Amino acid sequence: MTHTKHIFFILLSLLVLNHANAQVKKPEINKPTKVVPKPTPAPKPTPAPAPTPKPATSKPYIEMVSIPAGSFMMGSPSSEVSRDSDEGPQHEVYISAFKMSKYEVTFAQYDAFCEATGRQKPSDEGWGRGNRPVINVTWHDAKAFADWVGMRLPTEAEWEYAARAGTTTPFNTGNNLTTDQANYNGNYPYNGNAKGINRGRTLPVGSFSPNAWGLYDMHGNVWEWCNDWYGSDYYTMTRPKKSLQFNRLILL
Repeated sequence: MTHTKHIFFILLSLLVLNHANAQVKKPEINKPTKVVPKPTPAPKPTPAPAPTPKPATSKPYIEMVSIPAGSFMMGSPSSEVSRDSDEGPQHEVYISAFKMSKYEVTFAQYDAFCEATGRQKPSDEGWGRGNRPVINVTWHDAKAFADWVGMRLPTEAEWEYAARAGTTTPFNTGNNLTTDQANYNGNYPYNGNAKGINRGRTLPVGSFSPNAWGLYDMHGNVWEWCNDWYGSDYYTMTRPKKSLQFNRLILL
């Protein structure tokens, strides 16, 4: 009994000792998982919008006047005051109906042509552009502009016929032309008439009254190109009976 008790005691002691030496495993506490956020990719750059294509330069509007068919005596009589030698001999010319620009071609119209074709714009001499007649253009420039707008320059016969507008006097205003009727150097009046104004520059087209057919500035302001050639003996070499039949033309 004593031995058994001793064994039991030893066994109990071992059990107690083992219990005392045992490591108690604490319940594991779930720790929150640390979530490492993935780097957000940088947004792709928005491509710049395609440039708006520049609209093609529209061709300028040119107001036209209908010129009736008819005949006239081209040139000037030998008795006319201040007549140049290349203004004769007079001869009758028959003209078909055509259309001519109401005004001289302006800087605004010609500048549009230069911008559309890449040409250099001519100088305005500091007088202004816009509605003033274009200046400093060659015959080739004038023809290129006329071609661009689908027209042409007038022949000399057409130009004189339209300028006269049915008159037979030195000017379509009669036997005199004042600076109230056209822009020119008034220090040199015609046939001893009273002097007028010398403005020394061009004026906007249409600054004076038109002729009987509704054309402006057929006298003064600027020189104007014609389609055909110049020759001092032109009138003795040609006897045109009829002009070419084109519906439209540009007067530069």
